[in-house]
Amino acid sequence: MRKAVCFALLLALIILAVSPALAKTNAQALYTHDEEAFEYIEMVDLIGDSAFMSAASASIVLFYNGEPVHSAFYGTGDADTVYRLGDISSLFVWVSVMQLKERGMLELDRDIRDYLPNNFLRRLRFSDPITMEHLMNQNAGWEDCWRSETAFSEGDERLPLGEYLSLVEPGQAYRPGMIKTESTFSTSLAAYMVECISGKPYAEYVKENILTPVGMNFTAVDRSLSDNPELIDRVKGGVMAFTLYPSYGAYGTVSDLSKFMKALMPAEGAASPLFSSNETLENMFSYSYKIHDYINGISHGFIERDGYIKTLGQNVNMSGFCGTFALAPENGLGIILLSSLGSIGADSTFDGLFGTRNIEIATEELPYPSALTDEFMRADHPHSGYQEFVSYLKVYHPLISMEYSKFSENKLYLYSKMYSINYRAGATYLPYFEVITQIQPYLFMDKAGNMIYFDYSDGVVNKMVFDGVEYVPTEWNRSLAVINSSIILVYLCALCSLVPVVGVVIGIVHNKRRCISTRGASKLLLPLALAILITTINNGILVSYSSANLTYAQTTWQFIINYVMSAVMIACVLGMAITWKKSELFRYQKVCYMLTIAFAIIIVLFMVFWGFYY
Repeated sequence: MRKAVCFALLLALIILAVSPALAKTNAQALYTHDEEAFEYIEMVDLIGDSAFMSAASASIVLFYNGEPVHSAFYGTGDADTVYRLGDISSLFVWVSVMQLKERGMLELDRDIRDYLPNNFLRRLRFSDPITMEHLMNQNAGWEDCWRSETAFSEGDERLPLGEYLSLVEPGQAYRPGMIKTESTFSTSLAAYMVECISGKPYAEYVKENILTPVGMNFTAVDRSLSDNPELIDRVKGGVMAFTLYPSYGAYGTVSDLSKFMKALMPAEGAASPLFSSNETLENMFSYSYKIHDYINGISHGFIERDGYIKTLGQNVNMSGFCGTFALAPENGLGIILLSSLGSIGADSTFDGLFGTRNIEIATEELPYPSALTDEFMRADHPHSGYQEFVSYLKVYHPLISMEYSKFSENKLYLYSKMYSINYRAGATYLPYFEVITQIQPYLFMDKAGNMIYFDYSDGVVNKMVFDGVEYVPTEWNRSLAVINSSIILVYLCALCSLVPVVGVVIGIVHNKRRCISTRGASKLLLPLALAILITTINNGILVSYSSANLTYAQTTWQFIINYVMSAVMIACVLGMAITWKKSELFRYQKVCYMLTIAFAIIIVLFMVFWGFYY
């Protein structure tokens, strides 16, 4: 019995040793003489063990006083494991931009069209200048059109950067400088401007001016890894065909990112290898966009995060991958996380490391909140094409602020039926219904500590900001009532379109001329009903494709079918209207025909209204 127990324990130890996905494989403390450093190390280990012990791979590095003081690895992860960097890739873009500014080759407040080829931007709605600061602040006004996330054809993503961006340029939904839309197109366009100004491909520029000076030998910026092909077989999870490179698309290790973070937080008196002067570094970390003291801002492309001190960086949360690159330049604290764990919220696991912001509650009389009640939509949703309607179905749902009571002076209800804006909790598709309390003029807080700010002036709410994400009041034709009505009408038409088809088929089978006639309007009923049914099925397929991340070329046939079926429906309706008087119809036939015509008109109007033709 004793031998069996010993054997079992030995077997368990062997399994634990050879199963790296189930345990922390290595932890290294590099800084041992500071009590505060030990507290941060213990916090990182506690959080890391809780979140990543079951991860297939995770690599973590902690910075203290601008130096890497602790590293921890889980599963198969180590210092040289190559991960996808996702949104962290964008930081190379903004450092490149600031380098060009330092060299006098770029002005941040100058119209970007002065640096781009003539007529490069062809879908601008406003004539206002767009500056590099607008790109850095994500408020150039571009919609989050999924056309930008999905190439028009499978070969397009291998086009030169300029040609590809010209192909996928989204529409401009807002006036520059007014609304932040978190457009990945802005970041990629800034990278293309680096190409135009430097005269070098973006990946080549980054390698010469960032990677090599810093010593980042295990990082690739080009999405194909052509700038560092030795990494191709080492990428955890495999190489992904990122579109909209270079917003995404880089690959690297925590050891390389540690060198990058150290270059961003040089020791006192030391020069950063990234810039000729540390003054440029300080300028880069200064705010370029800040709407309120308690709302996270942007520092020249670096996104502010919650913290008791100013904390900047970038999070990423993708399928099969999450990551964090966050630093507090004022005290040299930083954290780097790269992991194959793609669960929602893992990217913000270490937010607590930087503490929480001290909130001052206003003591003066606050404005009455009833004027802030409205229906809001995320500003970065698609504004054109069928993907706009799909986005309302799957991602973006109106957020409604309502009066808490007629006599409440500092509270509102904040309500979203399907989409939870409390994304940090990972409840993306759970209902959100909370009482928010006004703590400063037009600044509210919910029970989770999220800040909600209403930009209110001249009696109008211009936008609402929830934890850094901006929402705009919905227009009447995109209200919740219109969206729901559209959905109900489509389902109703789809269901009712089966009735005439079934009726005609039964009539043909039984050869009952009272059910189908070859005269007048009757002969057009079957093609009209079939066209309605085919269009409904086709659009259902088109909507389902949005989850499959297919290219626009792969959905071309759906658009062609919509055009052809619309032409058929219009022709049938016109033909039935012309021959109506000549047709010998019973009363129930007239009702059936008129309903079918009405369904056809509704379907065509729906596709025009929601852009199901492109």
